[in-house]
Amino acid sequence: MRRSRSKLLCALLAVLLFFSVMPWTSRPVQAATDPVVQSKLDTPQNVRWNGTDAVWDAVTNARTYSIYLMEGEETIKVFQNIMTPHVSLHRWLLEGQHTYTIEVNASAPYYDDSDFGTSAKFTYDKSLPEIQNVRLEESVLKWQKFPDAEKYRITVDSNVSWHFGAISEDLDQLIHFFGLNSGEYEITLCAYSNDNDSLGQYQSSATWEGTYTYVSSDPTVNKPQNVRWDETQAVWDPANDEDVYYEIELYEGDERIYQNILSYNNQDDMMDHFREGEHTYTFRVRAFKHGSACSDWVTSPVLTYNKSLAEMFDVEISSEGVMTWSAFPLATLYQFKIGTFTGIVSGTSVDLKEVCWKNDFESGAYEVSLCACSGSYARRLQISSTWKGSYTYLNDKPIPTKTPTKAPTLSPTPTPTEAPTVSPTPTTEPSVTPTTAPGQPTPTTAPGQPTPTSAPDKDPTFEDFVERLYSVALDRPSDPEGKKFWVAKVVNGEYNGADCARFFLLDAPEFLNRAMDDDDFLEVLYKTFYDRKSDAAGKLYWLDRLKVGVTRQDVVNNFIESTEWCNVCATYGVKSGAIYHKAEFASKNAINFATRLYTCCLGRDPEPKGLQYWSLALTNLEQTGCSAAKLFFTSDEFVNFKLNNTEYVKRLYTTFMGRDPEASEVAYWTGEIAKGTQTRASVMAFFGQSPEFTKICKKYGIDRGTI
Repeated sequence: MRRSRSKLLCALLAVLLFFSVMPWTSRPVQAATDPVVQSKLDTPQNVRWNGTDAVWDAVTNARTYSIYLMEGEETIKVFQNIMTPHVSLHRWLLEGQHTYTIEVNASAPYYDDSDFGTSAKFTYDKSLPEIQNVRLEESVLKWQKFPDAEKYRITVDSNVSWHFGAISEDLDQLIHFFGLNSGEYEITLCAYSNDNDSLGQYQSSATWEGTYTYVSSDPTVNKPQNVRWDETQAVWDPANDEDVYYEIELYEGDERIYQNILSYNNQDDMMDHFREGEHTYTFRVRAFKHGSACSDWVTSPVLTYNKSLAEMFDVEISSEGVMTWSAFPLATLYQFKIGTFTGIVSGTSVDLKEVCWKNDFESGAYEVSLCACSGSYARRLQISSTWKGSYTYLNDKPIPTKTPTKAPTLSPTPTPTEAPTVSPTPTTEPSVTPTTAPGQPTPTTAPGQPTPTSAPDKDPTFEDFVERLYSVALDRPSDPEGKKFWVAKVVNGEYNGADCARFFLLDAPEFLNRAMDDDDFLEVLYKTFYDRKSDAAGKLYWLDRLKVGVTRQDVVNNFIESTEWCNVCATYGVKSGAIYHKAEFASKNAINFATRLYTCCLGRDPEPKGLQYWSLALTNLEQTGCSAAKLFFTSDEFVNFKLNNTEYVKRLYTTFMGRDPEASEVAYWTGEIAKGTQTRASVMAFFGQSPEFTKICKKYGIDRGTI
């Protein structure tokens, strides 16, 4: 019996030993490709204050964190895509004594976002030093330079003006620029520092507060008279003022459907903006003088108009779900709608099945509509009637093995990024007309398009284009939902290559949180737009441009306009596009900068057509501050003044420095010209590169450029 038990025990031990030495690979385990749907992430624990820093315990499996800085129920600052459980908050805490809390949640692919962990309340008194020696001398507000300040903010009631380095401001001119009437205004002043965060700047000084009484010297602007319809033309009698322009708005009921903010004519044809079918419209108009208050609005009588458009023809939907049609005269693009989805294409076909498939439509019958449009993606006008039909979609899309539950990592808030593409042409030439339109300077060693050493294994796709942006701009692989979001935008024509690049490189919080300096930022641009590292000369050129005030947005715009970017996009079958289309209406800053050139250089007020020309040229980056100033100084009108060297130098100081020169300064420059060591042209080039002119251009948001 004992021997039998011993045999049984030995057998059991042998079995156990056999299984214990079995190779692990022979055991049944879950394959790496099996469907995995994870649960919700744990709530961040021990959220706390460490001085003015936010700190919390790391959450298992979390990739990023979102942090909300709160004062009561108000959100002061949001940080997204933070990789570590620590954020410094000092610069975003408000001036004075305030009580704050921190709220933190965690995110990761294939997990639900965690709940928010909340800190205890933290009371902090942030005492900022005051700007010294702030005083009013007649109408001029002056102050002492604040240490390390890169800009100052002056607020006139709710109107804000930024100043880059200047330590004085003429309040009469500023209030005049805002177009305000006579009265007493609250004035505030504080210093700011720039920051690479998406906030753009943070307050570094205490706020100075005061009041100022403004007495306008402008006459009242008369309102337009006899406002009426002449068929489809909006018409009114001109205001009894010189150099007046008009703002016009078209309404259907309470909905504004068109706006023209800089018109020198006393009429505007509304036909293109009327909608298909019978509708009722009114328009309203008011008069402006540059820098002055405007007149009251005057509203037209009601117009009922039936707009009959030509029909789309030969529209067919194949059994495979491809909708085709014949080209419509003058159409630049076509708008289609299936169910609740609206898309835009430039060709004469669209694969409805693919649209439904990519947008997760369920099987069923859907209404389809199609119309032809003219203009850009953002400013399109319907020029054909709307064709209507139906399409039955059978959803045969495979069920995904992984179902992300979080929102896309990159989901921009839709904002209009395009300006009108059609610019009005003056009926008469402006009084100061450039003989040549100087373009954007290009490095002498302009980068070329690299030639692949070997052919790709497969044709690049939209998906590859989006993946490339994630890899280069964000330095990581795409997440499934984010990639799906961007591919859908490209497929339906809502975004082109430029639109995508702009968001990834200028707007995406994740990219901005990388806090790159100019050197690293340019390397990303070269890799994105030229598919290579920078060359020394090209990079040095753009670094110099950034140092003199050219914005990163302007640099990106120039890269997008390059042939190399067009070639990169063509590789993936993506339209390259452009960040900026030409604006139809000039910006207020450009109008005031152009007005300044007229008054400082030519000593007179601008005429409407000339001002319109220069304002649009500056708005559309066709002219820089330097190139425009050079053309004013070399214009026939200026040359005919026949100024001597002394008067010429004084005019340079007025235009480029914004001040009268000292006698010694005039003597120096006239002496240099007299000796032949400098010419008028070389002296003007020197003034164009001065820090003073750089600050003037920054004040008006103008690219300074070079002479």
